[in-house]
Amino acid sequence: MMRLLEHVAKCRCRQYGIPTLESIVVYSTSDVEMAWNKLRNQRIIAKAQSQIEKRARWGGIKVVSDLSDCKIFIQYLFDKGLKINGKHVPVESVLLERFIEIESEFIVQIEQQENDLWLSHSLDIDIDTDKFIDQNNISKIYFVQNGIFDGDTIIDFLRSLNFSKKLLGEGLGLFYGLWKLFLDFHCTKITLSPLVTYQDQLFVLGIEIDTQS
Repeated sequence: MMRLLEHVAKCRCRQYGIPTLESIVVYSTSDVEMAWNKLRNQRIIAKAQSQIEKRARWGGIKVVSDLSDCKIFIQYLFDKGLKINGKHVPVESVLLERFIEIESEFIVQIEQQENDLWLSHSLDIDIDTDKFIDQNNISKIYFVQNGIFDGDTIIDFLRSLNFSKKLLGEGLGLFYGLWKLFLDFHCTKITLSPLVTYQDQLFVLGIEIDTQS
């Protein structure tokens, strides 16, 4: 099993019409100013690109409000990397992403069982176990059965989250895109962590894509 780096996963999302925030990946501090100016936002999220889980816990994610702080943080990541339980993990690239004030967020996991795809969702996930909190209230929602996409099931699911009519349409397109992505890249699991709403728009803020190879 292989987990894609976040910026690669988001690039694939955009290819399938799955909405993500504007972002730019940088490979050196000399790239930072150009990326900052292109994003043109008061605050930026800098995310170390690494296949380790829970980067925020290990200092791999930071919200920065000016260019100087952004450069200092990124240079630190390139020089020092991340220290995970005493082990050094190098950082070779950093994703800079536009910061937004989230209105609502959900954790969604998509997995496969033969020709069916099912999703489960929660408002939170345990950072230690990578499992949903309150397991008793988690249910599997099959939205692809016998290889056929079931849009009505997705609409019912989104209505249960009190989505607006506009967001229902966006959400339907998002999950259709996730289905196609899942098939084309032989995924084993996709985790939206989280899926968020902002100004009546839907975005995948964080995503983990696990593939067979």
